[in-house]
Amino acid sequence: MKIEDNFIIVRSLPYFYAKEKRGVKPNTVRLLTEEEMSQIRYRKPHKIRVGLTTDSGKSFFERTIMDLTVLGSFLGLTLVDISWQHAEKRSAEEVE
Repeated sequence: MKIEDNFIIVRSLPYFYAKEKRGVKPNTVRLLTEEEMSQIRYRKPHKIRVGLTTDSGKSFFERTIMDLTVLGSFLGLTLVDISWQHAEKRSAEEVE
């Protein structure tokens, strides 16, 4: 995961990516470091860009973040659920 401008940028495995893009699963669960959590708190990104792990970032979609929930912390890491608003139609931000 990384943060650029107002975006949280993540990559998903093909199985999850397809569900996330279609809106069947409009969220992702991530294990974040203290530094990543600090960046999220400070920068307050409001969009997420989800890329496919298998193609070097050529395929991705972008959505508006609706919620970020901390599920728990352990060993200095924080488990978070990032949920987004599903786009009803394919947008210009989607690349295949």
